[in-house]
Amino acid sequence: MNVEMKNFVENLIANGAAVKTYAKFARIQARPASEGEVIETVLADGTKETTNTANAGDWIATNPGGETYVIPAAKFPKKYEPAPELGEGWYKPTGGVQKFLELEEDTSFVCSWGEEQFIARGGMVNVSDLDDIYGIARDEFFATYKECDENGNFI
Repeated sequence: MNVEMKNFVENLIANGAAVKTYAKFARIQARPASEGEVIETVLADGTKETTNTANAGDWIATNPGGETYVIPAAKFPKKYEPAPELGEGWYKPTGGVQKFLELEEDTSFVCSWGEEQFIARGGMVNVSDLDDIYGIARDEFFATYKECDENGNFI
């Protein structure tokens, strides 16, 4: 199913979809992107999730499971800080509490970066900012996020 995601999410929430709070706990490896660098995000199971082209100042991040993706320059310092105890190129999350809902069916949609993203049933969609909705596949999500209360305390 290909959808206009903002309206889709608004309808899900209006109809009682459970929005839960999570915080990222996983450390990532990251490096500055080269302008025009194309990153294809591929999940551990080989599923292509999306493609994104980096701009000047953006960062290329790699989660522990190997999923690689682009983080815009303006977002990176709000979401991560260096983790020197792990070595050069390692970062820890600082993004705090975020809101997610679980998809009940396979869904593809156009992300804020203008590319199509496919998220299989059971994947999670970040609905913290309805103008910047993106999905995370189920296995990758639970390998990097934990449920928390509104203050960021893990449950």
